[in-house]
Order: sequence, then C-alpha cells, then structure tokens
Amino acid sequence: MLGNIPLNPRLRTLLLARNRISSISPSLGKSIPHLHTLVLSQNRLAELADLDPLMHLHNLTHLALLDN
Repeated sequence: MLGNIPLNPRLRTLLLARNRISSISPSLGKSIPHLHTLVLSQNRLAELADLDPLMHLHNLTHLALLDN
C-alpha cells in the first residue's frame, strides 16, 4: 500500500517502480500536496478505481503506470 507518509510539502517526485503496490491511501494528497511526478510502473494496481486517491494531488503532472 502506498500510504503512511508523513507531511512533506517539499517532496516533488516519487519513483516507486517494482514495489508490489496494490492500493493507494486516500490521505496521500494531504501528505505530499506538491507532488509533480509519480512513477508507479510494474506494481499491482489492477483497476482504474485504485487510482481514485490521486485526484487529490492537484499538482500532479506526470504519472507513469506501465505494466500494472
């Protein structure tokens, strides 16, 4: 699960490829509000509904979801 991240407003990029992530915490947008780039390639996200928590990341401009 991608979650349990402390408040970090300076974090801009997360590279999380090949980590077996299958779900995303709904509070992710509050923890990293200024995230621009998120790479989730080769994880276990199975459905588009798994990406719903990303709608709270208002600054997200680059998202990689290859091979999920």
